[in-house]
Amino acid sequence: RYLLKRKLELPIFEGSKRINITQRRELVKRNGDYSVWKLVLPRYVRGGDPIVEYRNNHRILFIEKIPKSSIVFSIGKGIIGSAAEENSRKKVDWEEGRSYFFPCLKGIACGWIHKQDGSENNKSDVTANSADSDMEVVIYMLKVSSEVIDDGEKLPTNMPQWVKQMHQIFCKNVGVISPEGNEDKTNNECKKTEEGNETRSPMEEMFLSEEDSESIREIIRVMNGKCIE
Repeated sequence: RYLLKRKLELPIFEGSKRINITQRRELVKRNGDYSVWKLVLPRYVRGGDPIVEYRNNHRILFIEKIPKSSIVFSIGKGIIGSAAEENSRKKVDWEEGRSYFFPCLKGIACGWIHKQDGSENNKSDVTANSADSDMEVVIYMLKVSSEVIDDGEKLPTNMPQWVKQMHQIFCKNVGVISPEGNEDKTNNECKKTEEGNETRSPMEEMFLSEEDSESIREIIRVMNGKCIE
């Protein structure tokens, strides 16, 4: 079941272009529909392609490390690696230690590529083997099935603490996403609900609170300390 779901999340690269993905994606922990992944984006490799996934689940990105000289770009529109896609990539304004929520949008891809100094022309040729770990961008990605959260399912009482924390954070933030968002909305555009609360377009990521980021940091700290329930 989970292998099938994982295959459905991976993008399909079209055309005859040779794919050169140097990033690493590692499963840290999974429990049912809840999982934590570690993404490592090494310094730029000429000709490298972005790491890409379909947004078939709700996900939160926690930025564990991002070097000051690094610039991360999100994928553009079009076939990955095409001139149109590469020319429409946008710089992301991530901050180390903060979290970003990407609500489920089935059929829509998200992805990123790590560069430095923002200039491809000034970048000397490097290989994946020469990548310096000090220059890597490290991201932890928390994922959960949208059906579990959107349907309001209650967690069994015997679930691990990290799952309970994840569930609470996702439920809290799904509530501020507008289901009527579309591609024409601008980044961080909000509108008012009847109750007066702000909602956001689901097309762009949402900046989470410091409290939520600290809770996620604690989940990761426990996992890295091998104190996983």
